[in-house]
Amino acid sequence: FDGSVTIKLSFTETTKSITLHAKELLMHNAVLTLRDGRKLECTEITVNLKATTATFTFPEDIECGVWDLVVTFGGFLNDQMAGFYRSKYTD
Repeated sequence: FDGSVTIKLSFTETTKSITLHAKELLMHNAVLTLRDGRKLECTEITVNLKATTATFTFPEDIECGVWDLVVTFGGFLNDQMAGFYRSKYTD
């Protein structure tokens, strides 16, 4: 499967990276958009398989304020009861 999500984030400190939980997901891209329309595109995505996280690094500091983060990703259905998994129910 492939998908995208928009997450509204409020920053109280400047930073160059954002880390999200990402179990069994393949991150393709991330773009931050400030309320005034200014955009920052992620320049590096680092996956930590042990911690099941993905860290998005940006080319400049993310300023304090409210931003929309749009992440595009992919994955696969599995039977491992983790990530995005299929299940069956019989009544």
